[in-house]
Amino acid sequence: MTKQDIINEVSLATGLTKVETEAVMNGVMTSIIESLAKNERVELRGFGTFVVKHRKPKKHGILERVHPFIYQKEMHPHSNPPNICGNASMIF
Repeated sequence: MTKQDIINEVSLATGLTKVETEAVMNGVMTSIIESLAKNERVELRGFGTFVVKHRKPKKHGILERVHPFIYQKEMHPHSNPPNICGNASMIF
């Protein structure tokens, strides 16, 4: 499902125009992105949790002996889907 598919479905369900629905959708997504940029946790009950995980610097495992390479400290966005049917990872 794409962003446009979501906009179409929400527009039909709420009676808002597609332009209004897209503005709301963009506002929600912008708020989530800005919160993650501030290292804040975003929790949408029944949908999932979004956090930024910090990874420590580490050496590359395979090429460590041949060409030492150290990954820099990084921040990665991470999301946890809700546990709807037991183990949600088994669905995918």
